[in-house]
Amino acid sequence: MAFVIKNVPEITVPVDIQVPGEPEKSRIHATWKLYGYDDAQTRIAAIHKGEVTDEQLTEDLINIGDLSDEQGQPVAFSPELARKLLQMTYVRIPLINSWFSAQQCRAEAAAKN
Repeated sequence: MAFVIKNVPEITVPVDIQVPGEPEKSRIHATWKLYGYDDAQTRIAAIHKGEVTDEQLTEDLINIGDLSDEQGQPVAFSPELARKLLQMTYVRIPLINSWFSAQQCRAEAAAKN
């Protein structure tokens, strides 16, 4: 099969979260805007310099799947929910790290290897 050059505007990556007090990690799936290489490198440098706010980062977050409340009911994604999750210290780092994984095109299959 020939390689087809196409624009891929977003990518979904797994995010493993260790909830304090829980014996096993939980997994959600974050769908992020996918930048071209040069733009991703510029954004990465800005993040490392602390020049990207949570608000700016959540603009790149398109969806989070596999979320539920304490009663097990599905929770719909919203920008407000994303901001709330970034304030939870045990969610913040894995979620932000998933942005980096997305920019490296490390989707589910790559994350398993």
